[in-house]
Amino acid sequence: MPTPIAIVGISAELPSGAYSKANLEHSSFFDFLLNGQESYECMPDGRFNVEAWKGKNRGEIRVNAGSFLKGIDLFDNVEFGISARDARTMAPATRKLIEQCFLALVDSGIDYRNRNVGCFTSGTNLELTNVAEPDEFDCEGSFAGYPSMVSNRVSTHLDLLGPSVPTDTACSSSLTALHLAVQSISNGECDAAVVAGCQLNHRFGRAEACVAIVVKPLQQAIQDADQIYATILATAINSSGGGAPPGAPVAEAQRDAMRRAFKLAERNPREVDFIELHATGTAKGDPTEVNWVGEEFSREDEVLIGSVKGNIGHTEIAAFLASLSKVISIFRSRQIPPNVNVKELNPAIQWLKYQLRVPRSPTPLPCHSARGPLIAMSSSGIGGSNGHAVLEGPPTRGSLDSRAEIMAAQPSLLVSAGLSSRSTVAFSESITNMATRSACEVPVLSTILGRRSRSMTWRSFAIADSASLGKLQFSSPQLCPREARPVVFVFSGQGPQHERMGRELFERFTVFRHSVLEMDRIYETLTGSSMLRDYGLFDGCGSPGKLKDVWPISLILPSIAMFQIALFDLLTSFGMKPDIIIGHSAGETAMLYASGAAPKEMAFELAVIRGRAFAPLEALGGGMAAISCGKEDAEEIIASVRSELPDNILEIACFNSPSAIAIAGHDIAITRALELCQTRGVFGRKIRTSVPMHSSMMERCREDYCRELRALFERYPGQHVPQIPTYSTLTGERLSDSIDADYFWRNTRSPVRFTQAMERLTASQSCTFVEISPHPVLVSYISSMAGDGSPVISTMHRVKPNMPSVDHVDLLRVCGELTASGFNGVNFTALNNRACYECDVSLPAYPFSKKSYALYPDTPGYAKQMEPHLGPLNHRYLRINKDTHPVLAEHVIRGEPIMPAAGFIEMAIEFGATALLHVDLKAILSLSSETPPAVEVELNSSYWKVQSVTSHDWHSGKQQKRLHADGYLTFEPSQPLKDIDIATIRQRCKNHVGSCTQFWGCMTGSILNGGFCTAFYSSLSYFSAYGPRLRRVTNVYYSEKEALVSIKGMDNALKQPFNGNYDQNAYYLPAHVDAVLLHRNLAEEQLPHHLYAHVVLKEWWPVAKHHIDPLPAVQRPLHLIYQPAFFAPQQPTPASLSCNDPLRIKLDTINCYVSWLACASVLGC
Repeated sequence: MPTPIAIVGISAELPSGAYSKANLEHSSFFDFLLNGQESYECMPDGRFNVEAWKGKNRGEIRVNAGSFLKGIDLFDNVEFGISARDARTMAPATRKLIEQCFLALVDSGIDYRNRNVGCFTSGTNLELTNVAEPDEFDCEGSFAGYPSMVSNRVSTHLDLLGPSVPTDTACSSSLTALHLAVQSISNGECDAAVVAGCQLNHRFGRAEACVAIVVKPLQQAIQDADQIYATILATAINSSGGGAPPGAPVAEAQRDAMRRAFKLAERNPREVDFIELHATGTAKGDPTEVNWVGEEFSREDEVLIGSVKGNIGHTEIAAFLASLSKVISIFRSRQIPPNVNVKELNPAIQWLKYQLRVPRSPTPLPCHSARGPLIAMSSSGIGGSNGHAVLEGPPTRGSLDSRAEIMAAQPSLLVSAGLSSRSTVAFSESITNMATRSACEVPVLSTILGRRSRSMTWRSFAIADSASLGKLQFSSPQLCPREARPVVFVFSGQGPQHERMGRELFERFTVFRHSVLEMDRIYETLTGSSMLRDYGLFDGCGSPGKLKDVWPISLILPSIAMFQIALFDLLTSFGMKPDIIIGHSAGETAMLYASGAAPKEMAFELAVIRGRAFAPLEALGGGMAAISCGKEDAEEIIASVRSELPDNILEIACFNSPSAIAIAGHDIAITRALELCQTRGVFGRKIRTSVPMHSSMMERCREDYCRELRALFERYPGQHVPQIPTYSTLTGERLSDSIDADYFWRNTRSPVRFTQAMERLTASQSCTFVEISPHPVLVSYISSMAGDGSPVISTMHRVKPNMPSVDHVDLLRVCGELTASGFNGVNFTALNNRACYECDVSLPAYPFSKKSYALYPDTPGYAKQMEPHLGPLNHRYLRINKDTHPVLAEHVIRGEPIMPAAGFIEMAIEFGATALLHVDLKAILSLSSETPPAVEVELNSSYWKVQSVTSHDWHSGKQQKRLHADGYLTFEPSQPLKDIDIATIRQRCKNHVGSCTQFWGCMTGSILNGGFCTAFYSSLSYFSAYGPRLRRVTNVYYSEKEALVSIKGMDNALKQPFNGNYDQNAYYLPAHVDAVLLHRNLAEEQLPHHLYAHVVLKEWWPVAKHHIDPLPAVQRPLHLIYQPAFFAPQQPTPASLSCNDPLRIKLDTINCYVSWLACASVLGC
């Protein structure tokens, strides 16, 4: 069985439609599904000009709706350290992937920056880039738009060191990405991985989504107390091969992927409780998938199946991850949301045979295995890439222990972190508001925030208790280095001890208490007394009256070691493990244990031995002092004292810093030295001890002390070599040899070379120093030597009498300062005794400061899809042939579909002209070409022309063009037309052309009982063939001077080619006038040369005044009145017109009358 993989982080943006003003994130998406909602909506503004391009023909857009993400143009490039130019050059999907991968990693709380974390992503990079060519000025020097950048940019800006792999297997891309991530983790190529998919649409109505998850080995996730959303037992992928065309699903291939996955998972398909299908909703895809699923998963009871595509559509690249978001929530809630839009079951699916059921209301998740819920997920991509995943619910884990209730009432550390100083400050304000509202959740909030801070480059912290929740004081944000500084634990020597040290830690923290009690038992065995019982140390319940201002050395050294060792145990239990150890003087006792050179028992026994051996020296009248000067000045002071007091000892005991020295010797010499310091303006003070450590006076105890040391090392034989880098303050160098008894004699007798050790340590690196001490004594020395790039942190502080202890707050402060400095090792779960998964805490959204970036570069490609069209036949990207404009192609002359002459004039009128002048129709435009030629409709001042591109020389860039029509136009308001008495005209036009029958089929008893004039169009068949959609003439009445023509109004047949005008009740019907002018019978009747060329749409007919109920607008015939205009054909009459003949017709004037109901048509031939 492969390594089980846990999903430990997720972030999602899914379409919400009218359901919400914001995109759906992971949890709100499930509420959306449970409520049976849908996200389909009209295409948002700024994506694509649907109105200009909609239609059913080639080159047009069939749909105007889909599921869309809101605000995909918004991105905070500054937060991710991305230049504005790179942000512009990136595909929008890449920007969205960076954002969502970041949020998923933040949700996981794993330490991912500069770590071996893989990145497996898929995004719509190629399509969006190719549709709108990259801006050559913006993209120079940037690789942001390259296909590989879909994953590489995520790895770069999130600093991921593992494999970075973009995937594209169409609709199965995100499952393929997950499979590769699982394999990479199982093979040890990376420790964790982020898997993401982003689908952003272009042009047609698909669904958009961006989902990212974080995966890591299950056992590691349990060990790290991660939030575990689900467990991936196995994944499998394959290809359909050549068994079917690329677009056809293959059941056996899909089934094979499923069988591989279940074999790897070592589970039985009949244990599955729910199957999330790919289920694209296609006529072939659904039966293919569902029937093999039914066959493989069928059992005695029903098999539940479902999909999210009814709710949000097909998110393609992100389809699997969108479904995974649903599945994760099913595991959590034990509820299966309903499938929507299931109005009737597909009869091609064998529902009853396999007992398949699609939930249509929220349904409890069944459980067929004692191991817990099991869900299978299927995914397939067009082209034959199939995949399957087997998932199990998250493991059951309880709360940590009963002390969680105690911890809830105690202070908590809240870390605010972000990718910038701005976001860190903004987030701290959100945290303050949240903590005030939900005080009971603060410990869990502390754990979550602390874990998440590890992925941030800027950090600050505050300590919250019941009194300060509403006024949290966060520290100033700090920028963390990419490589964390080594943490150095510095164990101080004697001097900072006090009777209340560690008391609150002993009370509240089990690790500290157990460590102290363990060492106190050793102390009692060796001395016969107890530090707790006899001196009241740590628990405050003993006899503190025994302690005086200056403690005996036999108590000082063991108590300091006990505190330091117990604090070390506590800090390391919270993940604060040092990279380097230094012990100052007596601090090298704790150093022995902390470095791993000796067990705790040996180190503490050493402290007891030191105290016991040094006790006789307290009667010698010795002491120590600290003076603020360099070595040379100290030697001058010592020389002066020795000259005055030659019988007294005074020597340098410690080199604490280049400007700080400790001296040791007789008290009288110490006092005189401090007097000399005062006269010289040198600060000096006595150290609270009566033992002159590191001086020649220590020779008095050498024999006894060394004997006990040798005995100690004999009781604990073996090599005592530090297991982590340790710097000796005896030699000033790094310790590499085994520590022996002689080392600790020299440690006692020789001066402390702390300055030299620090210089050696900091010579080539910056570090974070933590002084392990009951009260700061070395912090100032360390700070003076470490430099500005090395934080120095004190642990505990001595408080004034009668003031409450601050040990717990100090501990949290240490954790906060370490974390803010860039240290990622603090175990916030242990610190708070609460895990991140123990209660639901809704965190504030990450405070991005986004700005809008264009979805496409400002290039011709973008202009083409966004530019409004002046009309169906007038725009810059017009291309025409029989496929793009099939209605116009029904205008056939001599077997050749050609553009009606009225179409050319239509193009000119769509500029908004009120009149056309000197129209010159020069050449026909054939519509029969396989590739539609580009047609240019241009206007220069008042001159317009229509020309097509006949050839393009790609080498020279030159185009050959043919001029089809030109003329002039005006936008001057036309004179209102006089009312026309149609009834009178009808009386004058006594001649009738054609025999019309069955007009509209619903006008029983009306004066018109016919449809198309059969005889009228049949008479044209000798040279022309009008398609059914262009047969608009229903009646023609004429006389010698005028004609009245009845033309069918707008209907669905003309809606597509003229949809730009249809919605405004305004339309152009260029074929109408053709039908009149080219009619043979009219020519034979020798109609006057002055034809009625000005067409006025006067009214609908029949109308109410005829006592006939009006028809719907799309079914009403139109009356068109022709008024005189000069018409002079310069070529053969229409009856002898050949498709190869040049057609040249000139019209002096065409007036264009527009009413509220409709637009005038135009004359054509």
